Amino acid sequence: MVSPVRAQSGAISGYIRSASVFAAFDQEAGCRPGDIEIGRQETADEIIVYCSRVSCEQIKQRVQQDINAQQTLLRSMTENNADLKDWAQKNEAAQQAALKTATDVLMKSLLAFSAEKVDLKIERLQDELNRRAPEGETIATKLEKARAFERAYARWSGVSDGLKLGLTPGINAADTWVELQKWSAQAGKESASMSAAWNAMWSDPELRQILKDESLDVTFDVLKQGLKPVLTGSFDMAKFLVDYGYDASAWEASKRQILERADQADTNLLAECKLDRLMKIDVRNMNVCNGRLPAPDAPDPEEIRCAAAR
Repeated sequence: MVSPVRAQSGAISGYIRSASVFAAFDQEAGCRPGDIEIGRQETADEIIVYCSRVSCEQIKQRVQQDINAQQTLLRSMTENNADLKDWAQKNEAAQQAALKTATDVLMKSLLAFSAEKVDLKIERLQDELNRRAPEGETIATKLEKARAFERAYARWSGVSDGLKLGLTPGINAADTWVELQKWSAQAGKESASMSAAWNAMWSDPELRQILKDESLDVTFDVLKQGLKPVLTGSFDMAKFLVDYGYDASAWEASKRQILERADQADTNLLAECKLDRLMKIDVRNMNVCNGRLPAPDAPDPEEIRCAAAR
């Protein structure tokens, strides 16, 4: 990865994505005219600004276009190559199996949370508050916190139920991944809202004790751990599926061996390299849009060089 230009301690630096790197030594860090800020990271010494020439929505569209282009190229290459066709079928099956494992783990977490009857426990919490004292200003404030969480939980339940509906049986791995990403975006928004409502209750000592008595703290932690891989994982399907039994490196190595034996290996490898480079750039930028910032030592996809074999 191209490292951000670092200013001296206490200064402000900027980071241009899909363009160039620049440093701003004034009081505000920002993108160059015409560029769009897609992410920002602040430390004690500097501010790193991630900029792009296109918006996050356009980057998201580019990722889908990259996926479609890769699928088209693969179909073209497999039409006259029996070995590659067999590889594509087995790779699709492996991706589907890993996605099923991932979604099964997620569904198990969602069902476990649902089985805890959180709505009933919140009702009991409100009953307990009313029992302890007449509804004065203090109790009213506590009750409003509980009701805010109740409303957030109701919205979350609708999102949670929507996961199974979105994962239509029989669709290919790429489409399944797109649906999972759509669900993840919505789940991230509603889970953040529910977390904020939860934190508001947890900050109140009296409410915190009731939540512990109802074991809601344990229940909520189970949900957060179950959602973490989906909400904070890579936007790259292959990287995400590594934790669920899909060895992306091994599959790519086996495909490359087949391509090297193919009649038009040079042309295919060059086209595949260029598409892979574009995909890595767009996925990296999509991760930035989603707040998943790259590590300082992560490889920079812009540095990938594609050339036909001689």
